[in-house]
Amino acid sequence: MMKDNINSFSFRRVGLLIKRDVVENWKNFLFFTLVLSVIFLFIMFTSAWVTPAGEEAYLTLSFTTLNGYKTVFTYYNIFVFSGIMANMQTQGARANFLMLPASNIEKFLGRLLYVALLVFVPYIVAILLADVLRMMIFPFFAGESDAVATHSLLLGFWEVKGKMLQEGQETLNMYINLPLYLLLFMDCLLFVWESSIYVLGGCYWRKHPFLKTFASLLLVTIVAFVVLGYSFWNIVSEVEAP
Repeated sequence: MMKDNINSFSFRRVGLLIKRDVVENWKNFLFFTLVLSVIFLFIMFTSAWVTPAGEEAYLTLSFTTLNGYKTVFTYYNIFVFSGIMANMQTQGARANFLMLPASNIEKFLGRLLYVALLVFVPYIVAILLADVLRMMIFPFFAGESDAVATHSLLLGFWEVKGKMLQEGQETLNMYINLPLYLLLFMDCLLFVWESSIYVLGGCYWRKHPFLKTFASLLLVTIVAFVVLGYSFWNIVSEVEAP
């Protein structure tokens, strides 16, 4: 039976592995949801504080908050994906995971899909929760007719996002003529590339994978800039030499 499990791929076993991780780590989902909700509320209140009053206040607040959410997602995404092998930090947990009746590919795919759920589920739930809490709290600090206090920012996101995409497309068309769907596809590729780097870091380093991967990328970037800057300086020196 074990031999069949190892030599044949089964989506059912992958699903069972994901279910096992979710059941054992449901507190992580709750913890990240609460932490992200607090962060999103802070972003909303801060954005509302610096947003000037006026007819465009609602859209301005939505735009500022959306940018804050995007920044949070970038760092939250790479932080969670870097912990893809967090279940193998101790010797007992490592032995327990390796003894599961599944192939290595199934185990890795199960962990990858689990951390993907840990990225998107708490993030989306936290956005909804923070928006509801904001509409419950803001009326105490603003008038009942204030759109910033009484309207959902999620609706403003769609309108602002549409304007951003349209303006971005018009700006890009001045330099490169690319269709919108191709730009969105490039954003998806950037997300996959960014996540995959931290997944590799999480597979290589068992302890503090996020910090070690981030430090390694920072070091590589610095070395690359130094080498390119030195090479460029030599080329300029040779051209200017008599």
